[in-house]
Amino acid sequence: MAVLVKTLNGLAYSSVKTLNGLAVGSISRINGLDVTSGGGGPTLIASTSKGGIISGVTTDVINTSGADFLVLALSAFSPSGPLTDNYANTWIPLSAASIGPVQCRLFYCFSPSVGANHTFTFGSFYPAIAVQAWSGVTSYDDESGNTSTGVATVSPGSITPAQSNELFISAVTFNRSDTTSIDSSFTDLVQSNFNPGNSFGVAIASKVVTSGAAQNPQWTIASSDVSTELESVMAAFKF
Repeated sequence: MAVLVKTLNGLAYSSVKTLNGLAVGSISRINGLDVTSGGGGPTLIASTSKGGIISGVTTDVINTSGADFLVLALSAFSPSGPLTDNYANTWIPLSAASIGPVQCRLFYCFSPSVGANHTFTFGSFYPAIAVQAWSGVTSYDDESGNTSTGVATVSPGSITPAQSNELFISAVTFNRSDTTSIDSSFTDLVQSNFNPGNSFGVAIASKVVTSGAAQNPQWTIASSDVSTELESVMAAFKF
């Protein structure tokens, strides 16, 4: 029985996929986009969160293999120690949202070294970390930050993306033993609870936006009193 073999530039293939009318053969990603499914947004590879002790925190291990973008939310009191990971990446800090010495801040890294057993460490007072590892993210766009006191909600401030396709990452720091939630269709929420005497609470969440619409989600904790303090940040990244 004869077997039909197709070729592309002299190479055998079983089927041809196209992008903008061009054959892409067995190529799976172009400029961070999945061409095997005709395009699409970034993909969340792994995530984790961890509250530390009074003087530092190291997360549990995650497998970041395949990620080309790491983003990390850090909550801490008078943060002073270096942020490191066991793959020796260089981290870019964004602006902190602060009430007194308590901060919420995002850090990010493009084209990181990644792999199995990846951990993240910060040495400071009452720290907590929440991490997300993504593929298909290309560059930084914009950031915002905001705080609230004595209420159960906070929004980081509106960002209008520079283009249609962007990944929004928002985070919140909280000083009450409550669960958190976020609206505006943000998902993939990862949280470490407030642990009095050891660490502040931190949560991170994300949203893939393809419409070019401005975003300003609202974080909510389960309860509040006059001593509740919330610090929230957000950043937009292009894909």
